[in-house]
Parts: sequence; C-alpha cells; structure tokens
Amino acid sequence: MFGNKFYIDLEIQVDGDKPLTESHAIADQVHNSVESNFTNIKHIMIHVNPTSSGERL
Repeated sequence: MFGNKFYIDLEIQVDGDKPLTESHAIADQVHNSVESNFTNIKHIMIHVNPTSSGERL
C-alpha cells in the first residue's frame, strides 16, 4: 500500500501459441481495465504465463 493506494501484482494465463505481441496486448488490456475500474491503484504489474498445449484456460 502507498497511502490509500494499492500496488497490484497480477498473473494471467494466455494461450502459449499466441504471438508475444498479442499476449502483450492482452496484458495491456487487463492493465488498463483494472486501472480504469479501480481508482485506488498506484501501480499494477501484469505477469503473463503461457498455457501448455491442451491445458484449459
């Protein structure tokens, strides 16, 4: 916490067969969505983990 604001460390899973640029774009969308819906966020870090072939999302 930073004053009354939060630091968030978030992990998401993305299809491992997607190109890196597409996975990065998804992470950006998640980041922007969280920041726009929660005003008490100081910083958010999105970690992208690929799913393995056949693994369910």
